[in-house]
Amino acid sequence: TVEHQADTTCILPIHWHNEMEIIHVAEGNAVFRIENREYAVRAGDALFVHPGELHSGEGVPGVPVRYHAIVFHFDWLSSLQQDRIQQRYLNPIAEGTARLPSLLSAADERHAPLLELVRQILLCHEHRPPAFEMNLKALLLMLIAEVYRH
Repeated sequence: TVEHQADTTCILPIHWHNEMEIIHVAEGNAVFRIENREYAVRAGDALFVHPGELHSGEGVPGVPVRYHAIVFHFDWLSSLQQDRIQQRYLNPIAEGTARLPSLLSAADERHAPLLELVRQILLCHEHRPPAFEMNLKALLLMLIAEVYRH
């Protein structure tokens, strides 16, 4: 969890990494940039940042912001064998021929099931029940499956 006061301009310095990242805005408003695209987000929204993408964030003057960053190696979701799931759904994302949507908006009712899964991922990680790593993996796979369904 990252929190910034209302007077903070830079809430996420520009950077990139080889991991997938999900940014969930828990409170306030912000503007995030992913490559050359800009996203004005508010509490309840989430962003997908693909490996290798430059990204950064700025606070909105006078508005405190709190967000969560879920960072993971995409190959953590991969199967040991090239099964149908791996070939049809995961490989295209890993290879960059398919993309998860950059923005999940709380204002868009179609995104509600996806955002609920993001919240479940955050809760699972926060509470860390026994075998929570398997739950996280399952929830991330369910999130990707929901993206494909929509």
